[in-house]
Amino acid sequence: MESKCQAVIQELRKCCAQYPKGRSVVCSGFEKEEEEKKAQLELSSKINNTLTECLNLIEGVSEEDKLLQLWPKVL
Repeated sequence: MESKCQAVIQELRKCCAQYPKGRSVVCSGFEKEEEEKKAQLELSSKINNTLTECLNLIEGVSEEDKLLQLWPKVL
């Protein structure tokens, strides 16, 4: 039963892809789903870029400087 439902949903997606956005109530759910996926991918990409920048900055700092920044000297 589940595979039949998936096949129907697949066909609906194909049908919706042929028409302009906002034309069908049925297709609007697929459109919203695609927009959410796109937003998640964009956010994920931004996070990955930020982490990569951080790692690149860390690699350019000596171990001693890292320790001094992370563990300030106690007087």
